[in-house]
Amino acid sequence: MNTGNIVLLDPVTHNKLGVNTTKLNSTHHQVNRVYININELSNLVHEYPIFINKNSVTGQFQLNAILGFETGENLYLQNEQWNARFIPMDLLRHPFQVIFSENNPKATGQIAINESSELLENIAHEKAEAIFDHNGNPSPYLLRIQKMITQLMSGAQLSRIALQGLHQHKLLMPITLDITLNNGAQSALEGFYGIDENALQKLSGAALEECHKKGYLNLCYLLLSSATHLEKLISWKSNLITPLA
Repeated sequence: MNTGNIVLLDPVTHNKLGVNTTKLNSTHHQVNRVYININELSNLVHEYPIFINKNSVTGQFQLNAILGFETGENLYLQNEQWNARFIPMDLLRHPFQVIFSENNPKATGQIAINESSELLENIAHEKAEAIFDHNGNPSPYLLRIQKMITQLMSGAQLSRIALQGLHQHKLLMPITLDITLNNGAQSALEGFYGIDENALQKLSGAALEECHKKGYLNLCYLLLSSATHLEKLISWKSNLITPLA
């Protein structure tokens, strides 16, 4: 859900604005899960537990990195630092997003900015990355954001196709992530899908060949390997809580 004052990015209106990219502990980042796409998966599987859910609006499968076990809990944020080498692009692109015309949803999207974002600073601020240069042209920072948004959009389409392929081959199964902390406290994350390892092992013939050629097998193995990072999150969470009496 989009919150804040979302307006089209404009070189005149926003020529004095910059983005403080060092402010990691912002409301944009205080989430316990984040959308990711297939373009960044090979990096993120080394850092995050990644599972599948369904978009509440479209009903389509999508990839999610788990950041915490409670709403608004991001265990990767520790002492104002991000405890991972890679940050998902859907977090890095803030305070920007793409909006589409309601009258022509097939038209090319335009970049908008959340004017309410706490990441915004006057360009005079020493940590502010300028959005536009003195001539009103996109700054190197904005060019990186534009490239990132393009990757997000293309990756979203590739991800939908791949996850639908897994679904068609019956390789997905609904799961509940049961969490038990070191002090015995328990919680559960519901509404996710994982890889059905039994179905994966039974693939054969034309189905196996298709899954290999289309990269579905590699996707399955990447997702399965990422689940080991849940133990890391449990350890981090356990170190933050008071032991039960």
